[in-house]
Amino acid sequence: MDELNTTSEILGLTEARERLSDVRPVVEAIMHLVREQRDLQDELRERLEDESTGQLRSVILEKDTELRERIRELNLLGAVIKDPYTGLIDFYTWVQGDLAFLCWHHGEDTIEWWHGFNDGFAGRRHVSELEEGT
Repeated sequence: MDELNTTSEILGLTEARERLSDVRPVVEAIMHLVREQRDLQDELRERLEDESTGQLRSVILEKDTELRERIRELNLLGAVIKDPYTGLIDFYTWVQGDLAFLCWHHGEDTIEWWHGFNDGFAGRRHVSELEEGT
């Protein structure tokens, strides 16, 4: 998934927040698809001896194709998916000349957090620390 989960856009806080209305349904679709895929994979493992696994494998491939399309759609909106099960995404941004991430998690109303490039979710800091215009 990493090879397709990229974007070249670097957004400010205001622009990233404006895109959330388009991002939300895509993230929800991704979350649904990865759960569906996990359930199908579990079913496939249970039915390995069954002759009907060919059809199940075909459905899994269709879901994988749909998931990849949704991730591309998310990337075109300037976001990358960090955790498809929980709906965690990041937007690239600049913070005092360093590349960082504006962080949004499914269920949050807006983007309220950011973190350094190597800090991850645990290193999230409130956007009030950012300079105006980011």
